[in-house]
Amino acid sequence: MNRFGISDHVNEILELHRKIVSVNNTGTPTGFSSGLSKPFAEIQPQLAIVGERLVKATDHLDTVAKTMDYFDTVYKSISSIPILRFIPDIADLEESIEKSNKEIKRIPELLLTAGYPPSLSVDGDEAKELIREYDVYLKNDSVTLEDFISKINYIMTEKLFRPQVIDMLKQSWERSQVLEGRKQLTRQALTAHNIGMYALTVPALLTQLEGIIAQSYQHKEKLHTYQLKLLISDLFSDAKDWCGFEKHIRRFYLEQVLGGSFLHGKQTDYETNRHAIAHGAALPDFFGKKEVSLRIIILLDAILDSVSKLTEKDIIEAKKKLEILSSVRLARKDTRKIINSFTVLKAKNHNFVVFENDKNPFQGVDYEVALYIYDNSCY
Repeated sequence: MNRFGISDHVNEILELHRKIVSVNNTGTPTGFSSGLSKPFAEIQPQLAIVGERLVKATDHLDTVAKTMDYFDTVYKSISSIPILRFIPDIADLEESIEKSNKEIKRIPELLLTAGYPPSLSVDGDEAKELIREYDVYLKNDSVTLEDFISKINYIMTEKLFRPQVIDMLKQSWERSQVLEGRKQLTRQALTAHNIGMYALTVPALLTQLEGIIAQSYQHKEKLHTYQLKLLISDLFSDAKDWCGFEKHIRRFYLEQVLGGSFLHGKQTDYETNRHAIAHGAALPDFFGKKEVSLRIIILLDAILDSVSKLTEKDIIEAKKKLEILSSVRLARKDTRKIINSFTVLKAKNHNFVVFENDKNPFQGVDYEVALYIYDNSCY
């Protein structure tokens, strides 16, 4: 789904755009003193360039990330034209953008604290309300984590992702090429969510997450959990991170969906634990809730958004990482013993060397894979 969160700065930008168009058409901006006609006419070519950049900004409102990038570029262009300081409030635009950026960066953390993957669809008044509730929780010892989660659940399920919004999401998913062959299930799952059948939505959508990722990376064999984790880390890598969204989506998937063990007859730590739900260890009364269903819907939407941006180069590089990771695990298996001296050295040339009992079976392979293997104990 195209992210439908739109920054509060849009109206300011559009208003400024209208004034610049007025300058381009008449030489004098509407609503300004006629005495400024000559100086504005002299900078008309510069204004035309700024106007083009503003049009680009308003044409890219499908994602907040792109919008904010364009706003930053536009503001730098505008602020370089001294005469435009006569436009009311233009000097406050940069400060306003910076303030919103700081607020946006808090959204992923607070949502993860409440058990949600981050969503760029969170914006406007609801975003401010989420931040207020987070501040109350952080600053008031009498407010428990359960109190905070309850507040966030209400905002997310009743205000942000109302049935009408879920219907919008359903229409967006219907247009997704990534979901070809899966739309019957996703369509019915979102319908089930809107009529309160959450115990059906959660397991149904959980089954599709891995398949969509494997398909998008053109993986046609069995996908082991350690391989899936690497692809998740690649899909939501730090290199692609914007304001913490990708990083916290990755954390949610790895920790709350794939992480943790389970035992039959005992409650799991997370209501979204895929293994516990798939094996029947988690009871429907435990995970069949509106907020749990919404968490999986948001996660799937984030996956769809990210895989749609994968390039052929991304896929080739990810396959290389999988090959390297499989080779390392196979080497360990062949030794039939515990590798105690398995070490990853961060070389200055950004390569790495794996040492097994003072031997060097792997050299010069991808640094990122090495770091992943080391950090996630995949060896």
